[in-house]
Amino acid sequence: MENNNDKIKEWIRFAEMDRDTVNILFNSHKKPIEIICYHCQQAIEKYLKACLIMYNTPVLKTHDLVELNTICTQHNNGFSSILDECIYLTDFGVQARYPEHRFDLTDENLNKAVSFMDKACNYIIDVLEKFLNEES
Repeated sequence: MENNNDKIKEWIRFAEMDRDTVNILFNSHKKPIEIICYHCQQAIEKYLKACLIMYNTPVLKTHDLVELNTICTQHNNGFSSILDECIYLTDFGVQARYPEHRFDLTDENLNKAVSFMDKACNYIIDVLEKFLNEES
């Protein structure tokens, strides 16, 4: 039977794939801005869902980073430090993937999305690593 640490590590693995995708696409000649922004949102979503497992909280079927972050903040007030990043990136979870919700995104939006992803992910990774190190 899979324990919570294994579940957490699996969510982390998937988050890392999204983050790796961002880095690969960001460094490509023709940057698909909407898709990169989508993967920025997805990385944070998956890291936050790993935290829900860490806090023994059910993993919600939502793409709303603010909702996920709010739950994590109830367990660790430090998550409030990445609320602005969650607010900015939430809409990229669904709307950026479909033509009918097309954003007029610029390189500035792209750079902000990647920067916000990095800040939020780095904070969450620190929280998760501390927990996993204490558990081992």
